[in-house]
Amino acid sequence: MDQPKEWIVIADSHLGAGPGDLEPILALILKTPAKERGLIFLGDLFHIWAGPRKFHTLEVSTLMAALTEFQGRGGQVRLVMGNRDALLEETQLGGPGFEGLPFDRIAQENDQIETPSGSILLAHGDLVNQLDQRYLRWRAVYRSAWFRWAFTLLPKKKAQKIMVGLEAKLKGTNLHFKLEFPWPQWEHWLETQVRFWAPRLILVGHFHPEQLIETKLGTTTALVIPDWLNSRCYLWVKEDLSYEVCHFTP
Repeated sequence: MDQPKEWIVIADSHLGAGPGDLEPILALILKTPAKERGLIFLGDLFHIWAGPRKFHTLEVSTLMAALTEFQGRGGQVRLVMGNRDALLEETQLGGPGFEGLPFDRIAQENDQIETPSGSILLAHGDLVNQLDQRYLRWRAVYRSAWFRWAFTLLPKKKAQKIMVGLEAKLKGTNLHFKLEFPWPQWEHWLETQVRFWAPRLILVGHFHPEQLIETKLGTTTALVIPDWLNSRCYLWVKEDLSYEVCHFTP
């Protein structure tokens, strides 16, 4: 499959958080020209969900069907795992997928896309603030192999009940860290990524800013993208790696 020249990037859609929130993103997927523009999800695809098909709700199954149709039209779909995407395993582009889910690439931490105009680094953003140790400890357990193994043995209803409880705990972790954007930690994280990856563009979600946050470091531009959940906005990355925040109206 040829790599698309452009990308539609969606951060923090948190689908399932409210009634009727699935229809707009389904409409966006349907309207996207699959061979020209790929889809990138920067994590927290659903309010909370587990990857294995045995745990899928109707909302998850409906979105997976729409993404499968998008792939059938020649589209590419990439997912960077967030803190609400559970029990997924990393997969490589062109390799075997995870349980047949419609993602050409699943990245647990960072993903990188090489283009003729430079590379794009993708991250959810939950590792930016290293001061939030309580969350980081919670994340280590949540992402551990033993947690995945134990959870997949559970019946569907029991697992869904636990997922609801996990969401409540996640929502309550260190609220004071969520009140304002962590600029010092962001700048330190950004310097590390630029030194290691040397990308032209860095795309991050997680922080739910009302407006696009843009930071330049040398030849790198780093963006924190507004969440789809509250804004119905996505980032359109063009072939030359210029970009535009777009508000979707069905």
